[in-house]
Order: sequence, then structure tokens, then C-alpha cells
Amino acid sequence: MAVVNRIRNLKFLIIETAFSNKERHLAEVSRHLCPQTWPRSSPSSSAMPSLHHAHEAGEIEPTMQEIEECAGAFRPRMLQNNLVLEF
Repeated sequence: MAVVNRIRNLKFLIIETAFSNKERHLAEVSRHLCPQTWPRSSPSSSAMPSLHHAHEAGEIEPTMQEIEECAGAFRPRMLQNNLVLEF
């Protein structure tokens, strides 16, 4: 999160979540994330960026629940087709 904290005008943060928590070992071996391995600290800026996550096809609902439980101060939203993020 230290690198993220250096971005002064951060509006969006997109995190890819390839695996559910039950597949944590696979996530670590393949250098991907699962909800338990998301960064634990929040950005230090006063404006919290909008957090979006991308997830591989599969167990989307259980993984989204795990993401919400692990997200801390963030309120993550799943990336959707045709979503437009304006910078």
C-alpha cells in the first residue's frame, strides 16, 4: 500500500482476485490474490479511492462475500462489462 499512498489524486483502485480463500495456496503459488491476501492497510489519503475488483470466472458469489469480509474500510464493487471509469 506504500506505493498507492504516493499517488495523490488516486480515484480508482482495481484489484484482481483470481481465487477464493479456500484456494489460497494456489493463489500464492501462482502469484495471484485471494481475499485473505489483499493489502490490509487503507490508503492514507483523505479521499478513499473507489475500489473495484476483477474476479476469474467461477465461484463469484462466495468470493465476493469473502472480499466484502476482508475489505476493511474499502467498499469493493465488482467490475462489470461496459463500466466506464472517468478520470
